[in-house]
Order: sequence, then C-alpha cells, then structure tokens
Amino acid sequence: MDINNKKKASTLPRKSGKRVAAAVPIGGIFVLLSIIGLITVIVFSVKATQNLLDNSSEKAKFEKVVLPVLMFDPITFEDPEELDELVLLRSSIWAAIVENNEKYIVDDTRRVTVPASDVDVAAAKLFGPDIKLNHQSFDDYLASYFYQENIKSYYVPTDADTVLYTPDVVKIKKEGNVYSLVVGYLPPGNQWMMNIKGEKYEPTPEKYMTYKLQKVDDYYRLIGIADPPPGYKNSNLPNVQDYQPTVPLQDGITEPSTQPSENEQTDEEVKTEEITETAL
Repeated sequence: MDINNKKKASTLPRKSGKRVAAAVPIGGIFVLLSIIGLITVIVFSVKATQNLLDNSSEKAKFEKVVLPVLMFDPITFEDPEELDELVLLRSSIWAAIVENNEKYIVDDTRRVTVPASDVDVAAAKLFGPDIKLNHQSFDDYLASYFYQENIKSYYVPTDADTVLYTPDVVKIKKEGNVYSLVVGYLPPGNQWMMNIKGEKYEPTPEKYMTYKLQKVDDYYRLIGIADPPPGYKNSNLPNVQDYQPTVPLQDGITEPSTQPSENEQTDEEVKTEEITETAL
C-alpha cells in the first residue's frame, strides 16, 4: 500500500507539471492577441483623430463641388428648381468646365468651347435629373456666354474677373447621406494680386454660407444653400443673382432691366411730385 501510494504521489507532480507547461503558451497567445487588439484600437483612434484634425483632402473635394455655384454668390434656396433657369445654366456650364478642365483648351480669345452635352451631364450631377436646361446665349454683368447652335456648344470667357469668389470649407457636419458645409467666400482677385507681388497672403472670407450636399453613389449633389450658423458673419452686400443674367436681343443689345436705376423715377414717384406741385 505504501509503495502504491508513493507511486501515485510521484506521478501527480509530473501530470500537473505537464498541465502547467501546456498552459503557458496558450496564455501567452491570449496576451499577445490582447496586445495586438489594443495596438489596433490605438492606431485606429490616432488615425481617426488625424482625419478629424487634418481633413484637407475632404475639404478640397467639397470645394470643387460648390465652386461653380459659389463663384457667382447665389441666393439661398431649399430646392434647385427655385433658381432662375439662367443661373442654373451658368452654374452647370462652370461645373462642366471644372469637371473637364484637362479636356478643354483655352483659345486665343481666352475662351473655352464647352459642349452642351457636357453641360447637361454636369447639371444632372450637380442639381439632380429633374433639372432640364434651356440652352441659349445669355449675358450677366461679368461676361457674355454665346451658344453656337450648329455645333451645340458654348463659348465661355475664362478671364479672372469672371469669378467673384472661391470657396473655403471651414466646417463639415454629416447627417446620414447629407453634408452641411460652412463655406467661406474668398475674393480671388486679392489673392492673385498678392501672389503676383511675391508676398505671402492668406485671404480672409468676406462672408460665410451653409451649403447642403447629398451623397448620391460616388458623387455629391447640391440640394440647398442657407444662412450660416451663429458665430459666422454674413454680408449685407447684394448677391450676384440680384443682377439676373439676361438673354441678348437679336441686334446684340441686352434686354434693359425693368428695375429703375438710382437716377430714374418710377411712375408713382412722378405722379406724387405732380400732385404736390398742383397742391402748391
């Protein structure tokens, strides 16, 4: 009995020793996996923080989308169909130019030829498929856009003074597939002039507006423009759209505006003066 007990006793440590030895590498694997998981979480968090702090590429992407519209300082709207047809046409032309800038060639008169088919594609992408353009020649107080019917293309001036503003996205807020962008309006003329002089210059936005974009497949559609949130200045200057683009007459003279100038008097004002003089 004693001999048997000694044999059993002598075998127990060896068995438990094997169990302990086998448990060491398994525990090490779990520790290693835990460390890898922790490192992965840390790396992911650092990258996410870096993306939040430095999202210049995302801002540049959105700036490219809103540029063809913002450059003319449009009024606020909640649906692109609220915009004037010539405003939609002009923005779509420039959206086509931005999208195909490597394809178009500037001629000796500083104009580019833009096919109407490219403009239609740009309009559907920027404003939605419900927008149907009426291709035609038109003027605004910045430039003239000539539509050549026989080749179904536009001749578009590309001088620097045809652009009033360039965008500066300063804040991005995402809700589902809708992005709300706080965008600053940079006057490009001052920036270009300072660059010519060789001086370092960081332009300050003249005002801010909120642009709402909806992600559709792999691109973004402009669905509205609103006033900026509190804390961002806005300008009381008239929007460019207050000076509506007009369709040239056949003799090349632009249709006169129906709004009286500062030196003109309305019929009501004339009648009021006549009544006053009669009373005197």
